[in-house]
Amino acid sequence: MKQKIVEVLKQLGIPFEEDVDLKRKTWIHRGGTAHLFIIPQNADDLKEIVGFLYKEQISFFLFGHTSNLYIKNNCDIDVVVSTMKCNAVELTQSHIFCESGVSVINLSHRMIEEGIAGFEYLTELPGTVGAALVNNSSCNGNSISKLLERAEVLYPDGSVKTLTSDDFHFQYRNSDFKTGTQIGTILTLTLRRINGNTDFLREVARKNSIDREKRVGGHAKNLGCTVNKIKGSGEMSLKYSVLMRLIRIWGRLVKKDAKQTNRAINHVLCKMAHCQQIEPYISPYNPIVFVWEDEGADAAFPLYLEFMRKVYKFNSLEIQVVE
Repeated sequence: MKQKIVEVLKQLGIPFEEDVDLKRKTWIHRGGTAHLFIIPQNADDLKEIVGFLYKEQISFFLFGHTSNLYIKNNCDIDVVVSTMKCNAVELTQSHIFCESGVSVINLSHRMIEEGIAGFEYLTELPGTVGAALVNNSSCNGNSISKLLERAEVLYPDGSVKTLTSDDFHFQYRNSDFKTGTQIGTILTLTLRRINGNTDFLREVARKNSIDREKRVGGHAKNLGCTVNKIKGSGEMSLKYSVLMRLIRIWGRLVKKDAKQTNRAINHVLCKMAHCQQIEPYISPYNPIVFVWEDEGADAAFPLYLEFMRKVYKFNSLEIQVVE
């Protein structure tokens, strides 16, 4: 079957690599092997090769920047299709046309410089616009889905449909495509163009970047929010809640900054929960951010999830884990 796919790729002129170490391709440098790593160069290429894979009922894994994806090191994936090169952007007087692999960060900065509003809160949101739609990724309540006019989607039966925002049934950081209610590949997006003041948009983006840095920290070695919207300390058991508040009071009295105080909270809570080994991997900016600091992170990750369930009562995973 692999040879058949390779022959089609050569006929279509679509680049590919064989037996790829996914650590070289993923955001946090984790992952096993992809026996065939396909790199369509535009939306037409993506439509052609995914259409072929659907028709032949060949399973494949689609990803973009992988900034929300944890592929474990023992994974053995037959076919990966990457949208990284599907990154064309076209502006009209009323709309913004994007291929699904366009970087949200790059698009947002460009739109701000063009004086186009709606992207000023998204300048620190990693990932592609296609993935952002699937996940309904958001920052300060703003998301690509709020700007969506329509999206072109290829379905497994070979049909291509134009969907509006309502067709995705967006919820908080969720959609039909994330839950699996609908299965298909997003090819292109058309977003509304809303004119604004460039200087104002730059200032909003600057303030948002500062705020995000305080709340989440940088993008390096992490996938952003690992779990979805943890509940406040009021949902904790009394012992955890009281300790957290006491440490925060201590931090103010001895003039510790937020990062130092959070490290102290992580240390005490990990010790109380008998999870000391995960302490180096909990972000000092926010406990819902897990940091793949070193090779020990992979062994610590399951215990981290147990810790979050036990201590913070989180709702659900925000990232996708591929076993």
